Amino acid sequence: MKFRFRLTPFSIILLILLYFCLPSGCSSNKVEPAIIEPAGQDTDKNISELKIQIDRLLSDGKIEDAKRLAENTVSLSERLPGDNSARSRIRTEIGMIFEKYGHTSEAAEYSPSDEIFSKKDSAQKAVLLQKLGFSAQEAGNYKLAEKALTEALRILSSHGGNNAAGEAVALSDLARVQISAGEFRKAEKTARKSAVLAESLNNFPRADLANIKVSLGEAMFETGDYDEAEKNYREAEALLKNEDNPDAEAVLRNNLGTLLRAKGDLEGAASEAERSLAVLKRLRGENHPSVGVVLINLASTMKDAGNLDGASKNLDQARKILEENRMLDSPAYASYLQQKSSLLYSFGKYSESEKLALKALEIQKSKLGESHPEAATTYNQLASAAMSLGKLEEAYNFAGKALEIDMKALGRNHPETARDFADMAKAAMLKGDTKGAGRLVEKALKIKTRPGIKARHIALKAEILEAKGDPDEAADLYKKALSFAETALGKDHPDLIFILEKYSDLIKRSDIKGAEEMLKRASDIGRKMPGLSNPQVQITRNSLARLLLSEKKAGEAEKLLAPYVKNPAASEVQVFTWEILMEAEILKGNKAGAEAYCTKALELARRIYPPDDPRLEALENKAYSVKAGKFD
Repeated sequence: MKFRFRLTPFSIILLILLYFCLPSGCSSNKVEPAIIEPAGQDTDKNISELKIQIDRLLSDGKIEDAKRLAENTVSLSERLPGDNSARSRIRTEIGMIFEKYGHTSEAAEYSPSDEIFSKKDSAQKAVLLQKLGFSAQEAGNYKLAEKALTEALRILSSHGGNNAAGEAVALSDLARVQISAGEFRKAEKTARKSAVLAESLNNFPRADLANIKVSLGEAMFETGDYDEAEKNYREAEALLKNEDNPDAEAVLRNNLGTLLRAKGDLEGAASEAERSLAVLKRLRGENHPSVGVVLINLASTMKDAGNLDGASKNLDQARKILEENRMLDSPAYASYLQQKSSLLYSFGKYSESEKLALKALEIQKSKLGESHPEAATTYNQLASAAMSLGKLEEAYNFAGKALEIDMKALGRNHPETARDFADMAKAAMLKGDTKGAGRLVEKALKIKTRPGIKARHIALKAEILEAKGDPDEAADLYKKALSFAETALGKDHPDLIFILEKYSDLIKRSDIKGAEEMLKRASDIGRKMPGLSNPQVQITRNSLARLLLSEKKAGEAEKLLAPYVKNPAASEVQVFTWEILMEAEILKGNKAGAEAYCTKALELARRIYPPDDPRLEALENKAYSVKAGKFD
């Protein structure tokens, strides 16, 4: 499964940067529950610090401490000189902090959103609405965020073109909220309107126009128009060339990396992510949440390139950053869980993958809603795990849920929708419904996707035809998939391994030498992928070893799997390795050796398989037969 990662580009990074810069935001890592007493003459500074503490206390669920501190802050604001406008603003901002965390009754005591909306139109009201919008967006309340920013935009627009520049920026802000909410087609229209307005103005700031282009690029990316997205990103890149705007540069580089990964340019994607990281670390420090977000994106690219060890290290670092910043229930943390789940799946740890995906889905439902495209990604991950665990009905239903969400949010011709059709097709095939599987895979093939994905979908169609009992047509399609992938990706690309293995499995009965050559080629490609711990290498070696056993070449099979005897992994792939080595010992007539490997397989299976897993029962029956000396 190819993994999408929607919130990590502009939206989450921008939200995090806003969060740590807004008056209600927080950049400190520790909060003392005690009520702090303001000291010194700098009352404004003390009030800002108190608002940060209120936010942190609410984040930690310490509502009573937050309420007492809010009262102290309001009392302190009474010392401010001048009229009541500053004091009113402070009360409003405190109310917004409470509302951000869903404490509407406490918010009403200070200045609820209703009070802001009811104020007379003014520049100050527009500013308050924008602050409310940003705060609501950061808290995941996209409905309130869109309402607030739309109202602010109305006020700005009512000046008859006197503030067209502000209107263009406000439109871009609104587009970002719509992207965060998963309303990509609406966001595209808003961002395009922002860009047209900005480009019509003389002397519009280049950095602001670059930000607008990035927003439009992200909207186009999310709607599946990768070429148009790249066009806007490159225009933003040109606009920022001589500008000193590191925040915009970091976001642009991250977005470009995400786009290039989707287009299959993994080297370019990693380079852009590294550039984004360098800027953010210099600008915000090593432990800023935005650094964690980009590390997750970089891990995703490294996983696709086969560098699972590197991906794992980046994800661990991202997790520590998000945990240190107390973002355990944030969309960013859900994205971390999502990517970790995908990585565990790649390592063959399907049960662990399923558990993390369920945790990610819980956060996404709470923060984003059940119909957000991010939830569709997680449903898709759950479908993959369920298929590997033999839960075929669950897998089909999960994939169907992902399709339902993506069809509504993205439309029928989006690459993510193609992925959903393909996953449903695979689940249907495994359930024995080859006719339904055939219809679904044809729908996936009609949608434009990147070459590696298209080749996989062609190979899936071949697999379905094989299941239908049409090996000749299946073989022709495997050849087509292989040729397509080689032309588009190169002869040593990791995406070829899957096709080579499937093709080899088809022809091994009629052309065992040809099958062996294909698996050796797949193994050679796998060796070029970083790290022996990459399970794809182990999976390929398992397949080749099993084929060698069918040729009575037990010694060669054992030699091929020797590295996994010395450094065994705690994964389901390793269970298969122990089983193959057991079969090699049976072939050699070595009962003691067969028993030893069978024991290893059974011990590991009992640790990682659910108690009711049919594979565990099958392995226990095999162990009984081996101990009884029944080698048939």
